[in-house]
Amino acid sequence: MKNKVYIFGAGENGKELAAQLNVNGKVEIVAYIDNDKNKWGEKWGG
Repeated sequence: MKNKVYIFGAGENGKELAAQLNVNGKVEIVAYIDNDKNKWGEKWGG
């Protein structure tokens, strides 16, 4: 079973964190959360 994770920060640091967490395949990124309205609604990798 994968651990479900929400990441606060939809910038480059959030993407890097997601990449590091996905190395072992045991984490499911559910969503990115950010207080910057310009980043709301963006989709990455599917």
